[in-house]
Amino acid sequence: MSEEVKKVKIRGPYFMSQNELFAKLGVGRSTYEKLTNPSSEHYDPDFPKPVSLFTGKKFRYSSIDVDHYIKMKSHVSEAA
Repeated sequence: MSEEVKKVKIRGPYFMSQNELFAKLGVGRSTYEKLTNPSSEHYDPDFPKPVSLFTGKKFRYSSIDVDHYIKMKSHVSEAA
């Protein structure tokens, strides 16, 4: 009998698009706007900051920063 071997692609740190960020965090555009707007009562200064790549027209988010944010927020949730 031969076993089927699954190949798993391991992805290292990368820069994700805004849509990938939304999907990973499970938020929509309106929640994103609230979390990133300093005048909003829901503003989160710890929210990952966008990085301007190359021409300055495309913004991406560091997967490392996003993962750190998720980990930080999950610890807050556990303590509450």
